[in-house]
Amino acid sequence: MRSRGGAFGRNQQFSFSGMRFRMPTAVLILVIVTAVASIAGAVLQRNGIFPVFSYGALIPAKVWSGELWRLVTWPFLEGEPIQLLFALLLFYWFGGELCRAWGQAKFLGVFFGFAVGVAAATTLIGRFLWSDVFAIPFLGNWPLAEAMVIAWAILYPDRQIYVYFVLPVGGKALIAITLVGTTLFALYYGFALFVPHYLAEFSMLLYMGQLRRWMLLWKRNRLMKAQQRQRTADQRYVSNVLKFDRQDRTPGEDDDDEGGSGSSGGGGNKPRWLN
Repeated sequence: MRSRGGAFGRNQQFSFSGMRFRMPTAVLILVIVTAVASIAGAVLQRNGIFPVFSYGALIPAKVWSGELWRLVTWPFLEGEPIQLLFALLLFYWFGGELCRAWGQAKFLGVFFGFAVGVAAATTLIGRFLWSDVFAIPFLGNWPLAEAMVIAWAILYPDRQIYVYFVLPVGGKALIAITLVGTTLFALYYGFALFVPHYLAEFSMLLYMGQLRRWMLLWKRNRLMKAQQRQRTADQRYVSNVLKFDRQDRTPGEDDDDEGGSGSSGGGGNKPRWLN
């Protein structure tokens, strides 16, 4: 395999057995490290050589006791081959776009910053808020992959992807699908297992400013609805005033007043029954 361009160029092109594809170096590094660590860890642990997953997983209780390397190692270990395959595909599909939009240095900084931040927040939640989370071993980069999907959807809201190569989904809908999918799995397997997923997803929404935009949109909609209710109330008030005014007037009252004011001798003061 060979590459063209600098070590952190924007459009590296790699070839393998005559097949060429574009992948930024930062994404390639994460793909290789994840694949090698996961496969080697599975082989070593299955044969009883070294429990890689046991020592590399994010276990909040172990982190709290001082095993801080777990804050970094947990996203590079996938316990299931299907999950590993799809995680690498998500890196390839969305990581390249994010590298081109952010630059590769920022992409790596966001990835590792989210990995450590999500792990630290999960540890604190398990220690002080939710005891069930404290002893759960968390493995795999699916939380970070979902955060990348959300970041891509925010950057390209009008672009479409094909889910399972069949169903077209736009960027705006992809955010909702990611959040709903996480909730569906959490309902099946328990919300404690998906604390890192929710932390990564909502942290990315906050980082990309989407939560602020949603808040401003919600406030604007509330203001517009309040203004519409006020206009409706004002129109109803004016309509009621006009209706009551018409009801207070007797038919022919205006004509009698005009005739009385034009007559001499105070005829306008005569009782109406004398006319």
